[in-house]
Amino acid sequence: MNHTADILLITATEVETRAVLDVAQQQTQQPWTRQPISGNIYYNLGVVGGASVFLVQSAIGAIGLGAAAQTVQQGIDALHPIAVIMVGIAFGMEPGTQRIGDVLVARHMLLYEPQRAGSDAAGQPRIQPRGTRADVSPWLLKAFRSGSLDWNLGVQKKRAAGPPQVQMGLFLSGEKLIDNLTLRNQLHQIEPEAIGGEMEGAGLYVAAHQSQVDWILVKAICDWADGTKVYHKRQRQQLAAHHAAHFVFHVIKQGMITRATAPHRPLPLPLPQHPSAPAGNAPPLPALMLGRDADIEALKARLGIGRTISGATQVLTAMRGWPGVGKTTLVAALAHDQEVMRVFPDGVLWASLGQQPNLFGELAAWGRALGVPDLNQARTVEEVSALLRGLLRNQRRLLIVDDAWRAEHVLPFAVGGTGCALLVTTRLPEVARQIAPVPTDVYVLGVLTPEDALLLLRTLAPDVVAANEATCRELVADLEGLPLALQVAGRLIHTEASYGFDVSQLLADIRAGAAVIAAQAPADRADVANATTPTVAALLALSTNHLDEVTLERFIYLGVFVPKPVTFDLAAVQAVWEVADVQPTIRTLVDRGLLEPSGAERFWMHAILVAHAKSFWAEE
Repeated sequence: MNHTADILLITATEVETRAVLDVAQQQTQQPWTRQPISGNIYYNLGVVGGASVFLVQSAIGAIGLGAAAQTVQQGIDALHPIAVIMVGIAFGMEPGTQRIGDVLVARHMLLYEPQRAGSDAAGQPRIQPRGTRADVSPWLLKAFRSGSLDWNLGVQKKRAAGPPQVQMGLFLSGEKLIDNLTLRNQLHQIEPEAIGGEMEGAGLYVAAHQSQVDWILVKAICDWADGTKVYHKRQRQQLAAHHAAHFVFHVIKQGMITRATAPHRPLPLPLPQHPSAPAGNAPPLPALMLGRDADIEALKARLGIGRTISGATQVLTAMRGWPGVGKTTLVAALAHDQEVMRVFPDGVLWASLGQQPNLFGELAAWGRALGVPDLNQARTVEEVSALLRGLLRNQRRLLIVDDAWRAEHVLPFAVGGTGCALLVTTRLPEVARQIAPVPTDVYVLGVLTPEDALLLLRTLAPDVVAANEATCRELVADLEGLPLALQVAGRLIHTEASYGFDVSQLLADIRAGAAVIAAQAPADRADVANATTPTVAALLALSTNHLDEVTLERFIYLGVFVPKPVTFDLAAVQAVWEVADVQPTIRTLVDRGLLEPSGAERFWMHAILVAHAKSFWAEE
């Protein structure tokens, strides 16, 4: 069944939704109906002023799963409206001249989150807005300006201070729930013209802009964002939501927002004419990967490939594991897998994040891979995400986000449609938990088995392993199957043996961990942009260089413990750290992937991390 709406209303809270439904029933004198469409629940409010009106509620905020940008885009795709109107509650900026329940209509909108924090000539902090300043659709603004002339006469709920007023001007929109006077004043200093602020308008703008659909935002004041939000919160929100909904329906009833009155609009951004190759912008196929067949098959099953058990494709999987366990190598191999290419025929999009990612640059690279070389319509991460969402909504692609350090860095890349899947890698258990909808969506990549680890070492240094198999088996056990350490060790002993030297001492040094820490990492972990090859120490330091001084010191002290299979308990940690309460620090180290729970309040550290901890000793 095909559904079409002339006007799509967007709310973000239950209070807003109830207000719109109540006012709609009052205005139309007919009950509204629920209509599930493409995974969302829409409310058919009937025909008002010659226009078919639908309502859908988004999650709070602009960006994220189910938030405004995604909900608006899905509503546009499903209902093809001529206008999208966001209606609800907001905070006011001027309690001296504005009143609770006054209706604010956006003439412009500033996305205030992108900022430049610098200094003025006197060296004082100075915040400069860098976000988009967007204009609402002119013909919708004209309709609401006209409707404001006689609405005060028709509003049903009077107040002692007089009827609510309608004010048009600049709205601030961002992801923060503002309830602090200092912060509100800072925002007001950035934009003295602002009349109010809220959290969802940015998502409305980017989605509607991408689809070239007219839009406007109408919200009434429920608080002043000054720390007093909790006072009479429910009553104020209900009053404001009712006023905003009533004013919106007053304007719609005038018959000024219909397909007949809508101006001609330009066509939306065309889909790319030159799609990327199947592997997209993924790294090359890894030259060497052993012992990962079972992991490849497990990940493919999560993507709905070769599934032997019942269940639907998991659209998001977070894969976590030790630093150097081979997460990047594994997903790079997955990107080139023939079955993956068959299930995702439009290809793979790959983003590498790290601790300080260039989110805009990575998203723009996806645009280039999709055949859109210049996403200059977008000036913020939110906008480029919305553009990509439009490009991908009808495609079947595997989206890979590698080396995520913060969950919020992943959200802009959740742009795939129903035919896409998202795979995220991280070394941090904390991030994996935040990303994954449920615990079963986290895939833990373990170390290699002893036999696979020895096979990897044998492949890298066949003559040395053949001549020293017993020692190499001990080495594999000492390195505990960590692929990164094994590759470093294999290259070291192969190079030493190629010069005709005895490798006995080198094997002993590697087993002690000192040589591994000082060595260079494999070429496939090179920093191509800077033409450098980071050392293993530098790779491991990524997990420790942002610890505070006390936590880092305690991590270093853990170097006294023998790594797995020997474990240690809380009492042993207390003795080493000489503190009574060790649990907060242990939680931090576990969340950073530097310590692993072993059950019954026992823990262990990977051998390479013990060696990393001991490497600090030499510096002191």
